[in-house]
Amino acid sequence: MDIFKFLDPRTYNYFRVAAFNTKVAIANPFENVDRILRMLEKLAAKQVDYGVSPELSITGYSCGDLFFSQALLKEAESLVLR
Repeated sequence: MDIFKFLDPRTYNYFRVAAFNTKVAIANPFENVDRILRMLEKLAAKQVDYGVSPELSITGYSCGDLFFSQALLKEAESLVLR
């Protein structure tokens, strides 16, 4: 599947969008991205075009001072940009 064609809004006449939430592992972007991708696969099987999750789903809500950790921020960024 060509992901850019899939994400191009001109490809479709309408969109099916689903909001979702997964269990969040605090300060564990790798686990959170894995959970998000598994949920997106389930939604795709139901013909959902776009899945929307809450902010901070990748890093976790309760990170507090960890948001100033360059290692956490770099890991989260690398997982989003891959």
